[in-house]
Formats: sequence, structure tokens, C-alpha cells
Amino acid sequence: MHNWQVSAREISAIQISWTEVIDKNYSEDEDFYSLSAAHNGYEKRFGYTHTRLIKIPKREDKIFGQDKLKKTKNYSKSIFFSVRFHIYPNTKIVKTKGGNSVLISLSNGEGWLLQSNTNDFEIEKNIFFGNKNKIINNESISISGNSNEALISIKWIIERVT
Repeated sequence: MHNWQVSAREISAIQISWTEVIDKNYSEDEDFYSLSAAHNGYEKRFGYTHTRLIKIPKREDKIFGQDKLKKTKNYSKSIFFSVRFHIYPNTKIVKTKGGNSVLISLSNGEGWLLQSNTNDFEIEKNIFFGNKNKIINNESISISGNSNEALISIKWIIERVT
């Protein structure tokens, strides 16, 4: 079994050269706002499309999310994947003992919990480019795995904690 590991620079180059949004949708009902978007940025090289679904309840401080990688080509190699949550500077993050959740503490004192029943999280060193002419050392939260499945599904929830 072979693993494909791709650097951020390679992903950026791949996405800039041939990524196309292949589907996007927004809907709203009495209880939820729902968003979805899909792109083919990994299809040519890895044989997968990526879809992110987000559902926000109108009466709860929660965000339900799901990332899907769907195989579109019959490559025999497994794919190494990472779903990342980029964190704004001065935000404190701590992985819980169980590994399947991360506490997020905002600079205004609010607390949030990112959790997944299907995957474990890792905290990675990262950089933030949001300030003009300034690069800030930062962290991100990731869910990674290795699979050759036809559909890879990663479900997560972010909810306010008091």
C-alpha cells in the first residue's frame, strides 16, 4: 500500500491550476441555514472530489459539518487526507484527553468545543497571513487519515460551551 503525502505548496499549486467549483448550494428553512460547496481540486491527481456541508441551527449555538471525499477515478493507491480548521491568532486551543475534541477559547472569553465521533484531532503549527506584510506563527486543528474508500466522510460539530 502506498501513501501520497502532499505539501501545502503542492496543494496550492494544484488548486490554482485547475480547481473548479462543481456544486454550491444555500438553503434555509424554519430551523436551519444550510450550505454546501464542492470542488474538483484533487480529482486529476488523486481521483477525489471534495464537498463540505455546513448546517447552522437558528436557535442553538452549534455548527454541524461534514467533509466528504468522493472517489471519481479508479486509482488503486490509497490517499492521505487532512481536513484543517485554521484558527485565528490569539485563540487558545487544547486537545482533550480522548482526542476526539478540541476546546477553543476566544480572546473575548467565549468557549467553543470542536468534536467528532468518527475521527481524532491533531493540533499543528501553522502560519497566519491575514495581516498586511506580517506573517504570524499560529496553530490549526486537523483531522487526517489514509483511505482507498469510494466515499470518505468526516463529521464534526462546533458548539458553544459555558
